[in-house]
Amino acid sequence: MKSIVPCLALLASAPLAQAANFFISDSTHESKICLAAASGTPIQFDRAIRHSPMNFRTVAKHLQCNQTPVADFAKQFSQYPDIVVRLEPYQTGASAAASDASEILITASLR
Repeated sequence: MKSIVPCLALLASAPLAQAANFFISDSTHESKICLAAASGTPIQFDRAIRHSPMNFRTVAKHLQCNQTPVADFAKQFSQYPDIVVRLEPYQTGASAAASDASEILITASLR
């Protein structure tokens, strides 16, 4: 019990991680999907794909967010593991480098 109190005090004093603010560069379906992958809920992510002319497999295999595969982009920024888990089986390409920017402009492209 004595060791729990100092641990709790240490955790309470640790700075909270701040989420990045995302901005899309245009209003294309691709940019909206990237935004939803990084900062949306799984429902918002599914809805963004459903409202686009692409299907889930095409998005997972070909969409790039800031020159990074969408699965890696979601892995880096999303707080919802469900988004990442759904994308990973189709993931191709290298992993993204971590970013600590507080504001991120999203650019999307299909490869």
